[in-house]
Amino acid sequence: MGFVRMFVQLGWELDWCREAGEEAKQRVVAAQPQFIEVLQALHELDWLRGKELDAACVAKLRDMVFREEDHLPSERDAREGRYRKPASLEEAATLLNSTPAWLLLEDQISERYRRGLDLRQRKAQRRADARLKEEKLEEIRRQ
Repeated sequence: MGFVRMFVQLGWELDWCREAGEEAKQRVVAAQPQFIEVLQALHELDWLRGKELDAACVAKLRDMVFREEDHLPSERDAREGRYRKPASLEEAATLLNSTPAWLLLEDQISERYRRGLDLRQRKAQRRADARLKEEKLEEIRRQ
């Protein structure tokens, strides 16, 4: 299992792809959703914590959450043994302790944080540009 785990983890460590070329890198990135399936089979999904996930990986994790074999008893039909899928990521994460659901929630939080940082950086850049413009105008007025 060690070899398989290392092979899958190389799917996110793309430094080695530089020598292999852009086509090889694209193929490896395209295979990341399948690598997620392998990590789940190895019970190693926690390894993905903190990794950047593209749209295909997010879709794969979302699919895993809502096709989980673990289902919740419906309130009305629990006595009859009927079960339902989780209604939301939050429900799957908290009630089922679903690792794919936790990964998706963490990724959403990270994405919001990154967008907030980006927004603040753009605002700071605009303020700096405005100050520079004002300084140039002031210099032109003095002349």
